[in-house]
Amino acid sequence: MATKDSGKKELEILLDGMELSTAFFGTGSCQRIVTVELVWPRLQVASKSAVKLYSFDKGKAKIASLPWVKRVLFKEGVERRFGIVVRVSETVTATAVRKFFRNMAGSLLGIAGDFAEDAIPSKYVGDAVAAPFDYAKKELKASVEAEIVAEGNLDLLASDLTASQSTIEIPLALTKNLYTTTKGHGPHNSGQKRQLKTPEGTVVGKASLQMLVLE
Repeated sequence: MATKDSGKKELEILLDGMELSTAFFGTGSCQRIVTVELVWPRLQVASKSAVKLYSFDKGKAKIASLPWVKRVLFKEGVERRFGIVVRVSETVTATAVRKFFRNMAGSLLGIAGDFAEDAIPSKYVGDAVAAPFDYAKKELKASVEAEIVAEGNLDLLASDLTASQSTIEIPLALTKNLYTTTKGHGPHNSGQKRQLKTPEGTVVGKASLQMLVLE
């Protein structure tokens, strides 16, 4: 039970927008898997994650026209200090995405991945809620062979969430160094060299989350 000063709130959290720098990720249309994790939202709950598939164009997630059901991430109680982590995958193909969510769904339902697609309506294959992030990350790499390319996090206090609705922005940073390869010149320097182009931790985008305090 929450104490009087825990500032316990019931929240609805939605993805309101996401941008990635076109200088790093290009301007073309693509799909990416986005994982949003709640870290210690309340006592005895260490983590909850929502996994979503979004289309991107010119570096921006195409969210504005999506229905609420595709944008909502959580309806959760939070108290005291908690955190939010946002992670974005590399570009993924439609076939790989379907395999990822099918295997995730199969594991969550306790059935074989090959049969999960028959057990879940196709309109829901593309979302997974309350899956442990460690599992999602493992499945992402195994099924899709896609890495997390950008991530960001933010610490929050439940007692600070006083407005009925607010929007928070979380900067997204590179998860690994980016290198360029140059070719050596001359008879004694004919090999290729890797040079650091952009270091890990460089901010390359942002995610906007809408926080609605429920009555």
